[in-house]
Amino acid sequence: MTSSSASLCCILPLSQKSLFEHGKPLGMRHRSALGLTEQYDALIIVVSEETQRVSLALGGHLYRLKKSANLWEEIHGAIHGEFKEIQSLP
Repeated sequence: MTSSSASLCCILPLSQKSLFEHGKPLGMRHRSALGLTEQYDALIIVVSEETQRVSLALGGHLYRLKKSANLWEEIHGAIHGEFKEIQSLP
């Protein structure tokens, strides 16, 4: 089995929003996900390296999935504006 990378370095737009969770700032991957959705019509799935929690970025907002959430159901719901197991992060 061989592995390959489509891209080794990407420059992504960073959101200028200050995002904190439990008093700690969210990292660059979350800011990049927000920056992409601020500039483009996109739904971005973000996985935290520290906590392995899944978030969705959509329309310049970040939504944390609850641990019991079904990712595919939440993606479908996000596309149709019907979130179920999601917590909005300020």
